[in-house]
Amino acid sequence: SLPFQCMASYIDQDMQVLWYQDGRIVETDESQGIFVEKNMIHNCSLIASALTISNIQAGSTGNWGCHVQTKRGNNTRTVDIVVLESSAQYCPPERVVNNKGEFRWPRTLAGITAYLQCTRNTHGSGIYPGNPQDERKAWRRCDRGGFWASDDYSR
Repeated sequence: SLPFQCMASYIDQDMQVLWYQDGRIVETDESQGIFVEKNMIHNCSLIASALTISNIQAGSTGNWGCHVQTKRGNNTRTVDIVVLESSAQYCPPERVVNNKGEFRWPRTLAGITAYLQCTRNTHGSGIYPGNPQDERKAWRRCDRGGFWASDDYSR
């Protein structure tokens, strides 16, 4: 079971809290194990909604979100859920040493691209130029068969 809660300050009667999966609105569906509850709490100062996914299945995979909608504006918070079968394929952990440094790739789910932040040398000018806001990372793709495939160490 996966429980989620969404709360916002209650500011207007037209306020709504909506739940979405992959852009589609979600409402209570007992046959699918999905329950949505809405409440007013703390002397009507907060609006709250709870989503419980009680029957986790492969169809539960996706981007789930809580959307608060008012005349004054909207706000959304999302979470990505990935449901793995017990037979899921993985690429094994691996250490790669090249002219860019040493990289320790963790066990990674098939079909996923893994990223590693490049390390900075804390003494002197550093391993790479630029400021800390620059994205400095390497990536490596684990193909659907569970084998390390393409990679990029250029950044």
